[in-house]
Amino acid sequence: MAGQPREALAMGFAVAGKRVLITGASSGVGAALAAGWRPAARWSG
Repeated sequence: MAGQPREALAMGFAVAGKRVLITGASSGVGAALAAGWRPAARWSG
């Protein structure tokens, strides 16, 4: 993951609205967002 900065993960969130860009780092995140799962709803506290 040395060549995959945080921007890669952020891109997964940005693209999730249109088309999920599955990467090694955000594969799980992208899949969850694609399924309609909202991390903010759970991580808000």
